[in-house]
Amino acid sequence: MQSPLQPISYAPRNAFAPIDLSAKWHEGVVSKIKVLRFAALSGLQSYENGSYLLPQATGVLEITGHRAGTVRTELIIGFSNSLDLPPPTFTLDETTAAGTLSLPSILFAPFLQIAGQPNCHFRLSSDGTLNGLASDPAMFKQWR
Repeated sequence: MQSPLQPISYAPRNAFAPIDLSAKWHEGVVSKIKVLRFAALSGLQSYENGSYLLPQATGVLEITGHRAGTVRTELIIGFSNSLDLPPPTFTLDETTAAGTLSLPSILFAPFLQIAGQPNCHFRLSSDGTLNGLASDPAMFKQWR
């Protein structure tokens, strides 16, 4: 405790310590939804977006979020009648961090409703296993 005659100093101990602003993709990076685009499809054709190929696509949510570090964040959630769904993925390049999720067709309407909520967030991770959508970002703290 300082004596009453000494000035109180609020200066940080090491004012020149670097701040790490890099995204921690292996832990999962959470982003608030900025733009939601969706399409309802027939289930008779495949959906393709870059390297993501979803057979018998019945719906797609294309979600764009806030930036994480220097890259923009995107999550594509595909819905299909196929029994053989592609696994979740993650790609990172100079401008974009993108993830995918593939789910059964029956979940299209509930996920569209959740994604349209004003406080909805999504998470991307370096191997895709933590990719997800939540109505509240605090929900992601329960699953690591």
